[in-house]
Amino acid sequence: MGGYEAPLTLSAFLAGLAVAGRVHGIWMAVGLAVEAEMLYLAGVRLRSRFLRALGWIGFAFSLERLLIVDVLYLDGRSLWFGHEIRNWTPPALFHAALFYLNRRLHGPAAAFSWLAGGLLALVLGVETHQRFLGAAWLLATVGLYEIGRWKKLREYRMQACCLGVMGVGALLWVHLTADWPLPWIPLSLGLAIAYGYALRAAREGEWLTWGAACCTLLLGLLLLDKVVPAGYLGLAWWLAALSWFELGLRKRPEPLRWISYAAAALATVAVVVSHIGEFAKFAPLVVWGSYLGAGAAAWILSLRAELEDAGERAVVRNASSAVGTLFVLAGLWVVAPRAVVPVAWMGLSLLLLVLARRPVLSYFCAGLSFLHVWEANFPSEEMVTAGAVAATLYGAEFLAHRSPRARAFFSALATLLVAGLLWHEVSDRMLTVAWGVEGLLLLAAGFPARERPLRLAGLALLLFCISKLFVYDLRHLETLYRILSFVALGLILLGVSWIYTRFRETIRRGFLQE
Repeated sequence: MGGYEAPLTLSAFLAGLAVAGRVHGIWMAVGLAVEAEMLYLAGVRLRSRFLRALGWIGFAFSLERLLIVDVLYLDGRSLWFGHEIRNWTPPALFHAALFYLNRRLHGPAAAFSWLAGGLLALVLGVETHQRFLGAAWLLATVGLYEIGRWKKLREYRMQACCLGVMGVGALLWVHLTADWPLPWIPLSLGLAIAYGYALRAAREGEWLTWGAACCTLLLGLLLLDKVVPAGYLGLAWWLAALSWFELGLRKRPEPLRWISYAAAALATVAVVVSHIGEFAKFAPLVVWGSYLGAGAAAWILSLRAELEDAGERAVVRNASSAVGTLFVLAGLWVVAPRAVVPVAWMGLSLLLLVLARRPVLSYFCAGLSFLHVWEANFPSEEMVTAGAVAATLYGAEFLAHRSPRARAFFSALATLLVAGLLWHEVSDRMLTVAWGVEGLLLLAAGFPARERPLRLAGLALLLFCISKLFVYDLRHLETLYRILSFVALGLILLGVSWIYTRFRETIRRGFLQE
């Protein structure tokens, strides 16, 4: 058999010239492909590597004719069954069919399946409407992947992954750069395929599951962007993040739990950015509804993370609860009247302290409420607001009985707030007396309640009153009011001395316990 290669090569060359001379147009590539197929099949049947090599050369010439001449230069169109298609589409599909056949007949020739897959992707890319291109490639991905699993051919699964990435990229690019009618149809189809294979690919390897989960994230966010009104987009993304987190906790699949954090971060940014120009008192429903809804979703995520035994639960719990608290604070500020805002914030502070057990966030809300009263609610017509906030702060002090720092913090804020209220409502002549009375009342309440922060606050206030009496009042008050201030403060100090003598044993026991 050593002398057949040259005659056979010459015969194949002459046959190719005959095909090129007798067959014209798009069918020239088909004729060359038929000749190459005959050579390749003969090589498979006779187990001749040389014949198979000649077949490969023939396919190279047929593909060159198809891709360079028919696709790039001619690219004509014709009607097939009432539908306009490219003239080179049937020859391209014919080549793909031959390549799949050759891959089936000769196992080692894996390159044939890659060529066939490339031709199918090319045909789908030019024959499918632009807005359905990504969905078409993803449907082809399903076929390739299932064939690869059925036949246990890894190359088909790899081709499916490549085509799937192309499909997701096409969906994103097409729908981000243009507005198409009914965009939810291709995007929903793509999302269903991506999530389905995030579940199905769990046995194939972690990287494939992660890839499908990331595609689910991107397509889901884009779908919501197209179907949800712009004002509610951030809220919709937060709800989607919450749903993905729940699915991830149930391992359907687990990577969704991790990508839900990215979705939550994007949703947070979307809520802020979409309403940054409308953030004002009594803004429309879309503004405060988005803030309150996103805050509720963030808190649900925090509570779900706290209940689950996940390694990152502390970080997720703290971050999502902080975001949720900020959103709720903003929503309450938008929707509530000015006089109600600090009271509502203090109510949130109590909930965070007692039910949610988030002391740091509770301190933050209480501090904001204090600052709001000090800056915006001290005019006399809103003194009820200041009194309500001060009473709530004192209540929070008793509710935080397990934390000495929390009790001291709430007591200090409440005392300062009451002192500020007296400063606005009482004349300068009687201010020292009023503050002294406040200090005495704090001491009187602190002894029976065994609340040391109240006693310390009362003593600090009395010490300030004494300092004010000698530094300021002696020089600025009239004689009568100066005398009254000294007399009243002296009586108050005598009362304090009696109280400390009366409760001396109680104080001593309290010090020993502390």
